[in-house]
Amino acid sequence: MKLRCVWGLLLLVLAGTGASAQASVPQVSANGELLQGLWEGDQGNIASFKGVPFAAPPVGDLRWRAPVAHSPRQGPQSATDFAPACMQGNHMSRWYAGVARDFGADSSGVGQFNGVSEDCLYLNVWSPNLEPGPGLPVMVWVHGGSNAGGWSYEPNYLGERLVARGVVVVSITYRVGLFGFFHTRR
Repeated sequence: MKLRCVWGLLLLVLAGTGASAQASVPQVSANGELLQGLWEGDQGNIASFKGVPFAAPPVGDLRWRAPVAHSPRQGPQSATDFAPACMQGNHMSRWYAGVARDFGADSSGVGQFNGVSEDCLYLNVWSPNLEPGPGLPVMVWVHGGSNAGGWSYEPNYLGERLVARGVVVVSITYRVGLFGFFHTRR
């Protein structure tokens, strides 16, 4: 997969727009789009941008091909909700529920994804700072799942706790199962 567009997005997100933590909505300009996220964290000082596309939707003629660069959308774009997970069964959700039960926690709602879709090439970014200046370390997280399941916002991949330690966290998803690993030559 060409990660050029992903890294370009990361660099632009990290550069920010000079928005301060006082702004009502964190905003960044990335890949030719104006993204509007959310302030999160205990003190409302963590900028999050969720469901940011990094490739064109891999549907129709693009279904069995390598990712194609995302085309910028016009106007401000909401980046406040996680995108659906890539097409998969519910084995990962069942696994998370089992872990919660094993530790004596309520398993309802644990490890649930926001639906599934073929249009699933999105990433999420959490940052403690949008001010221009010295760069922060960046941690990029690619979910596990044995190439058969998983999503970028599984409970153990949310970035708020790491961001509180002064890093930028990016979680990214990829096509899994047949949609990600069935290769054809054209």
